[in-house]
Amino acid sequence: MQQLNHLRMAANLTADQLSKAANVGTNHIYVLERRPTVQDSVQLMLRLATALASRLERPVHEVFYEICADAPLSPAPEQNTCPV
Repeated sequence: MQQLNHLRMAANLTADQLSKAANVGTNHIYVLERRPTVQDSVQLMLRLATALASRLERPVHEVFYEICADAPLSPAPEQNTCPV
């Protein structure tokens, strides 16, 4: 997921700093940035977007959309995933 890496770099955050701000493991950040086919929860993508948005001084919804822009949210309610 190149957008996550791009936004993290623009926010001048290390993967460790972003992982702490979003309350997820650092390795998970690296996996998300390097493997675009990884599917993760909408809640996780929202936590990442919230952490990045505050640092970038941008609205959360814009950052969330940018992270997920390459792979829209799944319409299936039972999946509740954002393929990234």
